[in-house]
Amino acid sequence: MGITKRYTLDLLRKKEPYISANGSELPGVTTIIGQLDKAALMPWAAKVEREGVLAAIRRGEEPQKAYYYTSLRDAAANKGTAAHAMIEAALRGWEFDPGDTDPAIIEAARPRAERYLAWMAERGEQAEAVELKMVSESYRCGGTVDHTILTSDGRRVLRDVKTSKSIWESHKIQVAAYAAMHEELHGPVDACEIVWLPEAARDFDPDKHIVTLSERERIAGRDIFEALVLVWRHMVVFK
Repeated sequence: MGITKRYTLDLLRKKEPYISANGSELPGVTTIIGQLDKAALMPWAAKVEREGVLAAIRRGEEPQKAYYYTSLRDAAANKGTAAHAMIEAALRGWEFDPGDTDPAIIEAARPRAERYLAWMAERGEQAEAVELKMVSESYRCGGTVDHTILTSDGRRVLRDVKTSKSIWESHKIQVAAYAAMHEELHGPVDACEIVWLPEAARDFDPDKHIVTLSERERIAGRDIFEALVLVWRHMVVFK
C-alpha cells in the first residue's frame, strides 16, 4: 500500500519563479495582465477606507495607520488560497493539512471546495493536469493553470477557478493566454472555462457561475495578451 502524499497549506509560502530555458527569470501571465487598469479597484478601496475611518471615529479611536482595504483584501485572498489548496489536494489524491492556518479561514473555505468537487463528480469529470506550470519561450513568460479536465465525453477543458467578487475581463484574457501557452507546450484544448465560486457555497449555480469563452473571446484575449507582452518588453527599457 503506497504512502499518501500530504499537501500542507502555508499562506506565507512564496511562489516559485518561472525560469526560461537559458536560466533567466520570467514574469507571470497575471503580472503582464496587471498592466491593465483596474477601474473597479479604486472606488472599492476608497469606500472601504471611508467606512473604516468613520467606524473608528464612532468608537472614539484613532484611525489605524495601515490601509483598511488591504486587511479586507488579504483576508479574502487567504480564504481563496485555502479553497484552491483543498481542491488541488483532492484532485491529486493527497491528504490536505491546514498547517498553522487560522481554523476560521479553513472553515470558511471548505464549503466552496467541497461544493466544487461535488459538482465535478456529478459531471463525471476527471482531472488530467493539476496546477500545471507552463513556461512559454515564445511569449517569454510563465503561467500556472488550475487544472485541465477530461469530460465524460472525452473533451479536454482548461479551467481556472476564481474566488474573487466576480469574473472580470482580465480573467478571460488570463485564461485565453493559458490556452495559447497550453497549445504551444501540450497541444490544443477543446474549451476554456472560468468557474466562479461565490463565498456562500450554497449560492453556486453552474448556469450563472461558469463562463465558457467563445472562440471570438479566446482570439481576442490572446491578441490582447500578446499586445501586453509587447508593452511589458518595451517598458523594461524605462526601468
